[in-house]
Order: sequence, then C-alpha cells, then structure tokens
Amino acid sequence: MLPAAAPCERFAAEPGAPLCKENQLRFCNVDLAAAIYRWPRFIEEGRAFSAIDGNGIGLNDGVLSGILKRSGWKVYHIGDACLVSHSPNPQVCALEGGAWDDSVYAAFATSGGRCISLEDAHKKLKMDASLEALQVDLSHDGKSFGIRSGQPLLITCVRRRFDKPFVNLFYPQQCAALIDGGSDY
Repeated sequence: MLPAAAPCERFAAEPGAPLCKENQLRFCNVDLAAAIYRWPRFIEEGRAFSAIDGNGIGLNDGVLSGILKRSGWKVYHIGDACLVSHSPNPQVCALEGGAWDDSVYAAFATSGGRCISLEDAHKKLKMDASLEALQVDLSHDGKSFGIRSGQPLLITCVRRRFDKPFVNLFYPQQCAALIDGGSDY
C-alpha cells in the first residue's frame, strides 16, 4: 500500500510495494492498535497518550510513537502479515461486495475513502462527469481477515479524473511509504 500515491492506485498490489500500510512508528504512519508498548517502561518514564498534542488533527498515535522511537525505544516489525484491519478499508469493502469511493481525497474527514454500494457508485458516476471508475487489484497478505492467498482481490474504485499527472498536495511526504520516497526518521 502506498498512502501518498494517486487515489485508488494507492491501494493496488504492486511489485515491491508493502502488502499493507507500513507501521513506521512515526507521524502519519502508525495506528495505535498496531503498536505494542512495554507498559512498565511506559509508566516508569511518565508517558501518557492523553498528554500528546497532535495539533488537533488526530494523529497523536504517530506523534507518540515518534517520540518513543527518538527516545531510544527499540522497534520490531512484522512484515509478512497485515495484523490490523482498520475499517473501513478497501479490502473489507471488496469482500463485502462494495465499491471504494476515493473521490474526496484531500479532506481529513474523507482522506481514507469510504465503502459504498456498487449501485451508489454507478449513480455517482452518472451524476458527475469529473469522476471515473477503476478496477483495482488490492494489496493484501493473503492470510489475514478472510482473504485467500494467491487470489486477486478486485474492487471498483471511484475517483476524480486527472487532467495532468497526479501530484499529491494533501499528504505530506512523511506520510509516504518508504518505497514511495517517505523517510524513516
């Protein structure tokens, strides 16, 4: 998964791309549910999630993880499995027979997209000529959340058409996957 890539394409299975969103324990690249902390050390050091100020944008899990990483906490990664299903997500949407709406990409409330029915996707496409639909072969690990190995997981994905090559102006570069130019600081 390449979070900072073009809408819909960011969820596609690509050679060399991560199977799921990488947990880099930094701003914009971690979900609190995907991290395990040594609780005694956390308390001993006076850490508290509630004390983190993420500037009101709701990314405190990444801010906290970055602080711990820069404070010398060791990081271990499990790279061959997608252990957290943060719903809604395109993979679960595909398994349920829906379409993924990635048409409102540059807004915090909708930046992850949303699952809609195929019927609603067709209605959106009829009503708005600036939209297009793509068939996306979704990235997945082939063993988590009921997804079978070796089988493509396809979804119809709705997005805005691009008049010129896509340039990401919404997600900062630090949100990008490492393979996509993101940095691991």
